[in-house]
Amino acid sequence: NKKEFDVLKNEYILAQIRYWMLAERTRKLCGSDVVSILYFFSDENECPDCDRQAFILTYLKKRFKDKLLIFSFDSKFEQEPMIPLLKNTYGISKFPTIVIEGKPKSGFQSKESILKEICQDYKEKPEDCIKNGYS
Repeated sequence: NKKEFDVLKNEYILAQIRYWMLAERTRKLCGSDVVSILYFFSDENECPDCDRQAFILTYLKKRFKDKLLIFSFDSKFEQEPMIPLLKNTYGISKFPTIVIEGKPKSGFQSKESILKEICQDYKEKPEDCIKNGYS
């Protein structure tokens, strides 16, 4: 049922946005050493690199565990008003796009380029940052 699916998808997107906002607030209030990535994807017709980008983000999440938060958003799901708002805020018009700590990166991003970016944002460098020379 498409209508039911869209309702669930909308709820999921809102839950991710709430979690992201809570994580940002917690970091500011408590000084938690966590990096957030917003990942905007589209269907494979518009975004042939989105599957590869998702694979790299999944790998990094497994490596960094709870020190890396990744929030994924279907850019075409504009029934949820927060999607166009976030796309406008970060100037997103190409997919995939990731936003690392408020800095948008359009197009496919390699594991190394993402590592370089996220490692800059940690106060205490995780082992993967040190091991890859990003300390």
